[in-house]
Amino acid sequence: MEPEYHSGDYVFVKLSVDLSDGDIGVFAYNGEAYIKQLRITDQGAYLHSLNPDYDNIQITADTDFRTIGEVVEVYREK
Repeated sequence: MEPEYHSGDYVFVKLSVDLSDGDIGVFAYNGEAYIKQLRITDQGAYLHSLNPDYDNIQITADTDFRTIGEVVEVYREK
């Protein structure tokens, strides 16, 4: 999720499944954990990557997907 979040950062997460459009969350998708922005449109929902080097993830009824929680804070050692 660079440029906002970097490898080695500590991310504080509020456990919740009630996220809204635009929230940054931790999500499980096909057995992997991701920090991404939840986007909800008239066509459906997807996980948006702030890093342009990574693709968005489309969420469908058949997707192995769950919400873990909302990112509320990040700590980076200097």
